[in-house]
Amino acid sequence: IKMGSLYRLIICSLFCLSMIYADPPNWQDNPGGYEFTSVINTIIMHSGNQVGVEGDMFAAFDENDNVRGLGIQLIPSFGPNADLVYWEITARSNVVSEILTFKYYSLVDDEIYTIIENYEFDPHGILGDAINPAVFNTKYIELNFTNSTSTSIDIEYETTTEIAGFQFAISGVDVSAAEGGDSEDAGFSINSNNNIIIGFSLSGNVIEKGSGIL
Repeated sequence: IKMGSLYRLIICSLFCLSMIYADPPNWQDNPGGYEFTSVINTIIMHSGNQVGVEGDMFAAFDENDNVRGLGIQLIPSFGPNADLVYWEITARSNVVSEILTFKYYSLVDDEIYTIIENYEFDPHGILGDAINPAVFNTKYIELNFTNSTSTSIDIEYETTTEIAGFQFAISGVDVSAAEGGDSEDAGFSINSNNNIIIGFSLSGNVIEKGSGIL
């Protein structure tokens, strides 16, 4: 990002992968509402770290965003995950092979994260256990400013999902142009107007998950 002067940079909005809440979400389970159940034991990984504190929430959802199960925090006293939080969730469905998705609420971040992995419902199935839990990962994108000078700065990214486009605002500087990086390599059209940066591909190209210079 090229700019006339450098004072401070604030990301105002980013990729719409998570939603900020003032309070925990009001997710409600419905144990008697479905014919079949299956049990999933999993750890949640966020930004490379296993997470889980009191007040966090983990839930399963159907395609209409109905809650299909709420996770319970458990802390084993033995095995490779001793003293670390893992989650046991009883998933519910009336349909064999229905695809369920998951969300994770972090009290520390006060954000809801989408889980990358989904689950093809298996009546009476069991996925993972306390010794060998399944591993679920939050979907997130993080940006950092690096290599700053009086006229330019690089924006680094780390992502667990493909980037098909982006829009964010920068304040405290005058942005004259945005160019280069993996966005340009992916064939993105990159535009800046009134300190709002927009990148997208008319050909459907994406930036693959990983890290680099945006």
